[in-house]
Amino acid sequence: EDLEVLESEPPIQLGPKSDKLLMPLFQQPGGLPNFLDLVREKQVSLENAAVTDHINQTITGTVRVRNLDFNKSVHIRYTLDNWRSYADLQANYAENSCDGFSDKFTFFLFGNSLQIGQRIEFAARFQCKGQQFWDNNYGTNYCFQCLPASTPASATTQSIHVHTTTSHTAGLFSPTVGDAWCSSFY
Repeated sequence: EDLEVLESEPPIQLGPKSDKLLMPLFQQPGGLPNFLDLVREKQVSLENAAVTDHINQTITGTVRVRNLDFNKSVHIRYTLDNWRSYADLQANYAENSCDGFSDKFTFFLFGNSLQIGQRIEFAARFQCKGQQFWDNNYGTNYCFQCLPASTPASATTQSIHVHTTTSHTAGLFSPTVGDAWCSSFY
């Protein structure tokens, strides 16, 4: 059967539009099959971090730590200038997140001051029972790169014809730059 999609006008943009985007340059640790083994090994691990507000460039993240004691703290150390300066941000305990083995903490980083080409780098620090443990992505830190936002092709009228006969449509569509992460960075 034939599928025909006609686009006669550019899509309507609702609300404000950002001229830049933050792209993670790391794989989300929480998606790894051995994630809990990483937490067991390092005592602390970033679980995920993603841009949740593309206008204000807000990064929301979750850190998982071993439940070694009731009293614990988690901080995110971050830099906007390649560690010439840095700041520590206290992460907040995620209510009812204790599973006996671990606890979750959440944080927000704001990258709205980043210019295109700049990066925000960070690492997580877990303090408990007089000790501290770090997750700095095995020495490479967790990093978001500020890139120019891509604009849709401003062509006049576009026609796309896709002919499908069976279920061989896999692979016809590839993810956009916003859906991908840079696997060749390190």
